[in-house]
Amino acid sequence: MKTIKGIVLFMTLAGAFWSCSGNLNEPVVENHFFTIDENLPAGTLFGVVDAYDVDNGTVLSYAILDGNEEQTFELDSHGGHLYVADPAMLDYELNEKIRFTIVVSDNGNPVMESSASVTVSLNDLNEFAPVMDNQSFEITAGARKGSLIGMILASDQEAHQALLYSIVSGNDSDKVSLDHETGKLSVNDPAAFENALDQAMVLNVLVRDMHIDSKSATAVISIKVKS
Repeated sequence: MKTIKGIVLFMTLAGAFWSCSGNLNEPVVENHFFTIDENLPAGTLFGVVDAYDVDNGTVLSYAILDGNEEQTFELDSHGGHLYVADPAMLDYELNEKIRFTIVVSDNGNPVMESSASVTVSLNDLNEFAPVMDNQSFEITAGARKGSLIGMILASDQEAHQALLYSIVSGNDSDKVSLDHETGKLSVNDPAAFENALDQAMVLNVLVRDMHIDSKSATAVISIKVKS
């Protein structure tokens, strides 16, 4: 009888010990990587943090630990959903990538937690078209083949964009040549520049950026031959 009572007492104590120290495992969460378009509006859901805990009945909570000082992102504390909170920093020209640290906690006793890194890469959208004003040049009569007429100028608010130039109309006889990469305009047919002309040669020139979603602009380029 004493033996049975001893076994019952042992099992009771063991059960009490287990109930007090049943949280044996930390949550498991890995580093996460997401790719999103720049300038996503506030409130946009763009990803979910995956985490789990092998202890039965565990409820997990999520929080951003550091790296989100600008309050760019919001993390749902219950489901791990990631939202855009403030898109001001979601500008490819400012940040190609944004990294922050998250922490996942369980509701055990004692509470256990794990942390991981989240990297958000931004897709570079073509936000602006190139800008090119109408331009005028003068060249002296008798200019030789290859003589510089002028440099056609264009710009793009996205400074990293490469620009390409082309003549749309006005150069049917190939009187001039245009360097597609630099905008350098030069004499191709010297016969067209032998004498001063009363009227300027007029070209329609197009400039476009090299983005996959290419944008362009056109301008009128006038060339006057002077004595």
